[in-house]
Amino acid sequence: MTPLKLAPALLLLVSVLALAPGCGSSPPTRDDDAATTYYADPPFPAAALRDGIHPGQTYLFKITAVGSPEHRLRMRFLETGAEGAVMERAEWPATAQGPGESVMGEATWEELESHARYAKENTVVTDSEVTVPAGHFATRLYTVTTTDDEGHTEITRAHFAPAIPGPPVLTEISSDGDIMMTMTLLSFEPGEAAKTP
Repeated sequence: MTPLKLAPALLLLVSVLALAPGCGSSPPTRDDDAATTYYADPPFPAAALRDGIHPGQTYLFKITAVGSPEHRLRMRFLETGAEGAVMERAEWPATAQGPGESVMGEATWEELESHARYAKENTVVTDSEVTVPAGHFATRLYTVTTTDDEGHTEITRAHFAPAIPGPPVLTEISSDGDIMMTMTLLSFEPGEAAKTP
């Protein structure tokens, strides 16, 4: 499978808004032992994504952000294989009748795993649970705290549900205590393999 550059909004979804690994030290430039030391354990290793995501698997999110109208974001896995997956993304305003034009992207499982890497020194991982419109889930909560160059403290709380490999079922980003963005799972459709008895 030849990796293609993901569409920005698709990358946004999969990588939890493309969160940076955090401040304090420079991330490793190679995938070696230094990366294991620098990053917290990923919510879903590449193998878990490969085994847990199947064709047709669909996530529908509500996204609210300060200064922007509420909108919907849908991600669907069209094809999956040993090396990676082909995905489709559609985004539309909450007031619209439905999705507009879809955009496709392709990535390896290792690339998708890397999108949820957080610097270990800035990250606390705990067991939690959360209720969203898609249901009630036991989660692994990643709380990532960073400080920007102007001294503002940003806290990201990402709830990853082991029952649903992929993006978090709930993400909340705050700056100096004010909620700036939330991404909430409205519905989830399992892939074809997951439906097989």
